[in-house]
Amino acid sequence: MINIELLLLDASSQESPTEDSPTQAATDRKHFGGVQADYESEMVERMRRRISRQVELIDNQLSQLNMARQHWLRSWESSVEKRPDRARYEAQLAKIEGYTQLALLEKHRYKTNRNAIVGHAVDVVTAQASRRLEDDRLIDSWLQSYGNTPATAQLVFRTNAQQRSALHSDWTRRCADFYATTKPGNKAAQWCAITHEYHPASQIRMAHIVPSALGELNARYAFGDDPAERDVAHGHLYDVRNCIPMAEYLEKLLDKAQIAIVPADAANPSSSALVVRTLDAALASSAWADMHVCGALRYADLDGRLLEFKHPSPEHRPRLRYLHWAFCMALLRRQRHACIGWQADALKTLAQRRFWGSPEKGWYRRTTFLAAARRVGGIEDVQGFFGTDQLPVHPTDEENDGEAAVASDVAEDVLRVELGRTQGNCQDEEDSEGCGEIENEGVEEYYDD
Repeated sequence: MINIELLLLDASSQESPTEDSPTQAATDRKHFGGVQADYESEMVERMRRRISRQVELIDNQLSQLNMARQHWLRSWESSVEKRPDRARYEAQLAKIEGYTQLALLEKHRYKTNRNAIVGHAVDVVTAQASRRLEDDRLIDSWLQSYGNTPATAQLVFRTNAQQRSALHSDWTRRCADFYATTKPGNKAAQWCAITHEYHPASQIRMAHIVPSALGELNARYAFGDDPAERDVAHGHLYDVRNCIPMAEYLEKLLDKAQIAIVPADAANPSSSALVVRTLDAALASSAWADMHVCGALRYADLDGRLLEFKHPSPEHRPRLRYLHWAFCMALLRRQRHACIGWQADALKTLAQRRFWGSPEKGWYRRTTFLAAARRVGGIEDVQGFFGTDQLPVHPTDEENDGEAAVASDVAEDVLRVELGRTQGNCQDEEDSEGCGEIENEGVEEYYDD
C-alpha cells in the first residue's frame, strides 16, 4: 500500500495565478485592491482633519496665553506707583512664556511630522488588512483539534507550520552542503562568509535573501516561472542560492537594512565576487567604528568587505536577482522611514541592470516590481528614485486590469514582509534556529503545481 501525504498548502504554495487563473479571481483581487485603496484614502483624510483640529486647538491656546500675558503686563504698568511685588509678576510672565514655548513646539511637531503620522496610520490599516495570516493559525488549530491520526490512515494531514518547519530544515541542510560551511573534522563549527571565520554552529544562520514569508506564489509571480531560472524542485524561496551563511548578528543588520550585499566589480558584472555595503552611516561613526560586530570583525571594516565562501566553485554563490531584490527593498525601506545618515544618492545608482549583469529580458515582472517599490518606499516615481530607467524588469509586460490587480495584491504582501523586517519581527521564524541544532525531520519537497 502506498502512503500518500496530503499537504495543506498555505498561501505560499498555491497555484500560480499565471496558470489557469480564472477571470473572476483577477476581478476579485482588483475589487479588494480598490476597496483597500478607498479605505486608506479615507483614513488619510481623517488623520489630516484630526491634525488640523489639533493645530487649531493649539492656536486657541496660544491666543489665550497672549491675552494672559497682556493682562499681567497691564496690571504691572497700572501698579507701578504702588510698588508691586516685581518677583510675583516676573514669575507669572515666565510661566506664561514657558507654556507658550511648549505650545509652539507642539504645533511645530504636528506640522513637520504630518506626513509621518498619516503614513503610520496607513501602515496600521495595511497591517490590519493582512489578517489572513491569523486565519492560517486558526485553521492550524482546527486541524490539530482532530487529535491523533488513526493507525490505518492512508491520508496524513500536516499543518502549515509543520510544513514550513520541514521545508526550512531540509533547506538549511542543503545550504550548508551547497556552500560547504561545516568545518572539516568539526561539525559543531560553521563558516561565516562575512567575518571569514568559523563560529559555533548555533551562532550561524542560513539567512534568506528574499524572505520565505513572501510566499512562493508571490515569488513565482514576481520573479517568473521559467524552469531555467529557478530551482524546479524547491522553488525560489527554498532555492539554496537564496541564502548567505552568516553570523546571527550580521543577519539582523541585513534584516534592518543597515547593510546590503552587492557585486564587488562594477566593471565586470560576470564576476562572482560580492561585497558588503553599509547603508547606515552610523555604523562607521567614531562611536561604533572600533567596536567588534562579531569575532574579530569591526564595524569600520564592514563597508567594502568581500564575502568569502568555502566552496571553490563560482557556481556555488547566491543568485544576483535575489540580491538585487533585497538591495532595492532595503533602500526603499530606508526611504519610507526617512532614515538619517545613509549614502542615498551614491548607492541608488547601483540598482541599474548593467551593474548586476541582468539579461535584457530582465528579472522581474515590470508591473509587480514597480507596484512593490511604490508601496514599500512610499514613492510614485520609482525610476526617478533610483536615478535610472535601466532597471532589470521585463520591458514589454502586458499591462491590463487583471495584471494590475494581481500586481497590487503581491505588492501588499511585499510591504507586509518588508515592514515586518524593519520592525524586527521574525518573518522567517525558522531562521532563528541554529543550523547546527536542527532535528532530523523528514524532508518535505516543494511541489511544482
